[in-house]
Amino acid sequence: MNPEHQKLAAHFLANANGIRKSFPWQEPMIKRLTSLVFTLEGRELDAKAVVSAHKMLKSSVGAFSTFRGNLSVLIAAMASMTDDPAARLADAQEVYALLKAEKFRFSDYLVAAAYEIAAQAKRADFPQVVLRTREIFLAMRANNRFLIGADDYIYTAMLALAGFDAQTASDRVRDIFAKLKAEFPFTASRSCLLHLAQIMTLSDRTDACVANLIHLNRVLRSHKIRLDKSMVLPSLGILSALTTDPGTLAAEIEAMVEFLRGQKGFGRFSVMEREINMYAVALICRSELAKSTASTAITNMLIAQQTAMMVAMSAAVITATSAPATGGC
Repeated sequence: MNPEHQKLAAHFLANANGIRKSFPWQEPMIKRLTSLVFTLEGRELDAKAVVSAHKMLKSSVGAFSTFRGNLSVLIAAMASMTDDPAARLADAQEVYALLKAEKFRFSDYLVAAAYEIAAQAKRADFPQVVLRTREIFLAMRANNRFLIGADDYIYTAMLALAGFDAQTASDRVRDIFAKLKAEFPFTASRSCLLHLAQIMTLSDRTDACVANLIHLNRVLRSHKIRLDKSMVLPSLGILSALTTDPGTLAAEIEAMVEFLRGQKGFGRFSVMEREINMYAVALICRSELAKSTASTAITNMLIAQQTAMMVAMSAAVITATSAPATGGC
């Protein structure tokens, strides 16, 4: 494995081990995702700071607030890395209220979108970014009424933060989506393809990305890496924005997955394929960002995909752990 990639992997594992000890009651996947957040920021996980921010968050909202939901630890972790966690959490709640006023539905996706707007926009610009988020959402829904929903909130917010106007964003998403449907007729759901189109719209190299993606997917599949499935499909868009040779990327992702699989707590019975693939892709992308001329765009793509995946996975965790037993092995 590339030494730089191995160093990142070791950092991720050290963070995962640290939070495992400090949050024994938290679901393992949530802890792994929290570890990834710190690793991608190049930070050592500070469990005490996360606990403090988590208590701060719970004390600042009502008992039934969406901020107390599946993402509370992840939101607390991100806030704990700022100079003023209390201010960041307050800003996120302010943006959330603005989004609700624009008739967005209550959900963990909306919490995540609110946090990203609070983290990336100036406070004075919150109302403008929220309004642009709503305009882009409505424009995209006009093109795909039965596919656009709460799971598009994060991507829509990232498009608004990137400065897209509603018409440009919706037209570009529509055009990319049409191309993707022709190339992926059976491998993923239409909603996942739409998420991929939204991710790719964030790229500075949209046309090149679309051209590269199909070849990249074939190379990855030859290495038995499946990113053309639900949830992880947007990862393909991020990788296609990199200028790294597809064969090199595939080999490095394969090596990263193999390395992580050999570590305690990352075996096949502990971590599902799509989850470990996401970690591998995120770590490789983090390493490759410095080499790319489109680093800002790729960073935005990575944030959008990572955040959306976290919400989807944490929701899956809650569903799985709350479902009644039905027998079988």
